[in-house]
Amino acid sequence: MSALAPFRDQDQKSSWLPDWAAKGTVVSPQALSTNLNKAVFINPTLPSGTSITLVQQPKGPEPTIRAVGHGEQLERRLFDALAAMKIKTAEVAMHLSGDWRERLFGYLDFLHDAEDWDEQDEPAKLSSFTTFLRMTTHLKPAKRPGMGLTSAGNLVATWTFDNRHLTIECLEDDELLWSVAVPEGERTETAAGRCRVQRLAQILAPYEAQRWFANA
Repeated sequence: MSALAPFRDQDQKSSWLPDWAAKGTVVSPQALSTNLNKAVFINPTLPSGTSITLVQQPKGPEPTIRAVGHGEQLERRLFDALAAMKIKTAEVAMHLSGDWRERLFGYLDFLHDAEDWDEQDEPAKLSSFTTFLRMTTHLKPAKRPGMGLTSAGNLVATWTFDNRHLTIECLEDDELLWSVAVPEGERTETAAGRCRVQRLAQILAPYEAQRWFANA
């Protein structure tokens, strides 16, 4: 079992994650300004890697053409990943409350902030997010998880209750990596494994999993 590393949680400023699930950056691509003298638009008729930037000109609003900067390519990459996940969420909207959808979108934006993004990391994979959605609709937790993102693009969900920690990394095709850390006297017992979404509740039952998922 790997050492535990600090991590963000929805209900407190720090929680815990195993090293394989920890990621230091968590934050959303900047929205393009609606002010035309600042907005950058990709023009599909131009060669790849070219954009048009509309700027105010003394003699008229003639657009100038320049190469897309590395930062703009990163923002678009993050924006595309976010858009794909939000479209996927719409497919299962009937299973999610409006409050949870809003909070989920806020988490995703926070995890993909271009300003604090490590360029070596991957945005969240749609396959991982799909597994996350299936897991949450299957478990129906009253307490929403804290969320994180691995450098490989896998979403991580965390729950904490009374110093008991549950961490789940969502892989593709409904596969999960789970890890628990629970106090036992003066020691902390840990366990970890891999399973499919449909088996998770049964596997976590010996650890009183409902105490993680129920609102206090």
